[in-house]
Amino acid sequence: MRKTAFLRTVALCLLAVMCLGSCGGEPTPSAVTTDTPATTESPATTAAPEPMPEPIILCEDGASPYRIVISTTATKYEKNAADLVQQYFLALTGIRLPIVSDQQERIDTEIVVGNTKRDKYSGISVNRTVAEDALIHEEDSYRLVASRQRIFLSCLGDKDRNSTNRGTVYAAYRFIEDVLQFSIVYDRITENYKDLSFDRVVVPGDLDIESSSKSLSGAHIVDYPGETVMYMLPQADTSTQIGASMILKTADGKIMVIDGGYMGELDSITAAVKALTPEGKAPTIDAWVITHLHEDHADALLWYISRMEAKLDVGGLVIKEIWGHIMSKEWYEKANLAAYTDRGEILRNPPAPMKYVQLEKDQKIQFGDAEIEVLYVGMDNITTIMNNTSVVLKVTADKKSMVLLADAETLAGTMLIRKCTPAQLKADAVQIGHHGTVNVGKDVYQAIGAEIYLWPVTHKWWYCDDGTGLGTINAQYGTFDAMTLTRKWLLDLKVPMENIFFSFKGISAYHFNSGKTEYIS
Repeated sequence: MRKTAFLRTVALCLLAVMCLGSCGGEPTPSAVTTDTPATTESPATTAAPEPMPEPIILCEDGASPYRIVISTTATKYEKNAADLVQQYFLALTGIRLPIVSDQQERIDTEIVVGNTKRDKYSGISVNRTVAEDALIHEEDSYRLVASRQRIFLSCLGDKDRNSTNRGTVYAAYRFIEDVLQFSIVYDRITENYKDLSFDRVVVPGDLDIESSSKSLSGAHIVDYPGETVMYMLPQADTSTQIGASMILKTADGKIMVIDGGYMGELDSITAAVKALTPEGKAPTIDAWVITHLHEDHADALLWYISRMEAKLDVGGLVIKEIWGHIMSKEWYEKANLAAYTDRGEILRNPPAPMKYVQLEKDQKIQFGDAEIEVLYVGMDNITTIMNNTSVVLKVTADKKSMVLLADAETLAGTMLIRKCTPAQLKADAVQIGHHGTVNVGKDVYQAIGAEIYLWPVTHKWWYCDDGTGLGTINAQYGTFDAMTLTRKWLLDLKVPMENIFFSFKGISAYHFNSGKTEYIS
């Protein structure tokens, strides 16, 4: 299809509105009037409103004044990011942007990739300091920001030009997908790129997208009093390959956490619960569900328990109950997973006043105004794979429902089809199983028939990219092929891209009263 200049401009101007609240980014810095380092000015007696920056025209009528700038000492990740931008810009516009070093004389029309000498000449702020908290790493964080006519794509936490600045690669992906509006995965699968041609590419002048532990924190969650809402939280530790964290807040104020991710996510979850708690009350989780014992699902809760037992600060957070289905000690030993036995025992015997609740298939629990139905639990005699011990839940409220597949794989998917009625499986929304890699089959998604899909996945896992190319993470296991297959299933089921929400893009909220789903950070 041929995309016209008008449609292209409208689409990207709409993106400008979205970018104001995307990923909790910091306010866009003021544009400077000269191409010299910013200086402190005397305060004006009357503050005039800041004018909206002019849109940036990257190309028009088959020509572009832009070039890509990288450092003379660019890392392999920065070079890969520059190559990505060049490659996809060429595919979309037919224009090959030159890649030059930051030693060349500055011009206004530049896409600056990575840590270069251009930062100080444009008045932008890129945090190059790695967070002090040892649990949070910023090497995979990034910022996309426009300053005058320049566009900056850069890893954060890169003060010393360390060798792990993959964030610049993920910034390039975000630029291609959210700014150039080209879906790398879906358009590659369908080969839509062969029919795409952009005559005019316009970028909002106030572009500012940040992905960092700060911007992805649960502190940015939005409360909807009187509504039942399911939130999907991103993994605030951007170096994490994978993880899952969801929060259910019912209309009458009950709060449930599902999984939570690695231990570094506890602060983010605590901040989210505090934001959802009425002023003057203790932040309280009425039930914390652990679907299975893998670290990327259970470690945040286990970290909380260890801090409680050591009488360390937990931010005032109170947890009433832990829900799960812990397998028998014999099962873990048979599955060569004996190391997980102790983890299960910790959850079974939490410190008072917490108590543990063992979930069973077909159990129904009224949780505030929501009904929680257990569709599947692991069974000792049918699996030796941890992911197939995942508890699968269905949440129903206000006549809308959502199925949470956790990390269920093929065998669990087969059991869902065999042991559940069509009415039990049918739902309005679904959480993609096992982060979209090897998971339940296409038949399960077809049976669920959801309109909305919540995909808990990080940048790394979505592209399976360790910074050196698509599919380079877990290449020996075919992880990228498995991820691509899940995406193909959704295409086959005619699920529009706008109905799929990804955790790496920020907090998303599903409203049970309407089915509306939105990014809220």
